[in-house]
Amino acid sequence: MAPEPINSTLYARQRIFDRTLVPVGEELLYRERPYPNRAPARFDPDRATSRVLVNAFMHNPHPAFSATYSAFVNFSAATLARDLPFPPDRLVVEVLESVRVNDAVRRRLDRLKRHGFRIALDDYTRHDAEHPLLDHADIVKLEYPAFRPADIRAVIARLKKRKPELQVLVEKIETPYDLECARAAGGDLLQGYRLHRPEPVFAPMIETAPSELRALRAVLANIDPSRQVDQLAGQLARCPVMADHLTRLAAHRRPDRAGHRMDARQIIDIVEPAAFESLLDFIEAARPPRRARRRRTRRLHSPLDLRLRSALLGTARNLLGFDAS
Repeated sequence: MAPEPINSTLYARQRIFDRTLVPVGEELLYRERPYPNRAPARFDPDRATSRVLVNAFMHNPHPAFSATYSAFVNFSAATLARDLPFPPDRLVVEVLESVRVNDAVRRRLDRLKRHGFRIALDDYTRHDAEHPLLDHADIVKLEYPAFRPADIRAVIARLKKRKPELQVLVEKIETPYDLECARAAGGDLLQGYRLHRPEPVFAPMIETAPSELRALRAVLANIDPSRQVDQLAGQLARCPVMADHLTRLAAHRRPDRAGHRMDARQIIDIVEPAAFESLLDFIEAARPPRRARRRRTRRLHSPLDLRLRSALLGTARNLLGFDAS
């Protein structure tokens, strides 16, 4: 087996289908490597979510999700507490079942919905329609193995009676019989191995260097509100890797600009200066633990790695109109 390119596994994608089996979105699943195709046995859920979001919106040059084909991503309580600098029309916030419901979580979900994000409740195993966050939800992900086939129709009926506009996604469908039952019970959306197995997504990737993050933090800490675009643009001219990542995020926010050359000022206007602090928080949260970074750094000096970094830096400078000298 060929060795895995460093940092090449962005996430795994599992398609989500409507009742007619037309793909309408995909869940982005945390992965560190392509084999085995599953999440590690133990991991930090906040780092996992941060890594998936950063990889999806800032590292993947050819994402499949869009404004009409949303990305579903799991959110822990820690990740929910952060401001989201990602486009709401492309992201469905899946609230993990481990999130403890309190007033702070309710206020956070209210704010996300005001900004246009859709909310999904993950791994729903209740037989009633009394979940404390149901009023905030746009989608409920019903965990098929937790129910007898004869009970699913009644659970979906209770959920729809409580909230008629709610979409019910039946997940973990693994057999033709599961699929038949989920559709007959009234499931609006469908997901599971029977329909699509998680598919790893790869791309050559260079993470933003800690020195670039520190430099941007320093600019933000001393920014002049009347000159913030100029100050940030000047710093981005010295941070080509970060600028390349922000170009991809800008293309998500403004699809009409995708594939077009953007200078630093245009990127900042689209991403918005107010989002930079939150973006840096996500990037830092997504970074591997210090020990893992040391192990990987020792492997980053092969001729292939150095050529890849040089090529990507040159591409970023050319795209953004920076002087390569």
